[in-house]
Amino acid sequence: MKRQCLHKSCYEWRTDKWSECSVSCGQGFMTRRAYCFDILANSTSDFCVKEKMPITFKNCELEECLIEPEKDNCIDTISKNICRMIAYSNRCSEPYLHSKCCKTCSKFS
Repeated sequence: MKRQCLHKSCYEWRTDKWSECSVSCGQGFMTRRAYCFDILANSTSDFCVKEKMPITFKNCELEECLIEPEKDNCIDTISKNICRMIAYSNRCSEPYLHSKCCKTCSKFS
């Protein structure tokens, strides 16, 4: 005979720990896995209320990135249009994007 859940649902949302921030400086994001758990079966399930699912994505902000001064060999290594979009969306402070769009980002800093 299967035991019944008394005074609470037999299904609950559980989460893993938050990931580290996606960047080493500036603005990024963190993620985690959320899953429905069947208490009686001691396994995952599909019967949790979807509207009560915990958030799995959130922003994080670390200290401001330091941008190295413009170098003589500073060039954009990806499309000029993509670099403009990165610059206009204020993402040149992210080291990886700045390295790919060095010339364009240097004009906006």
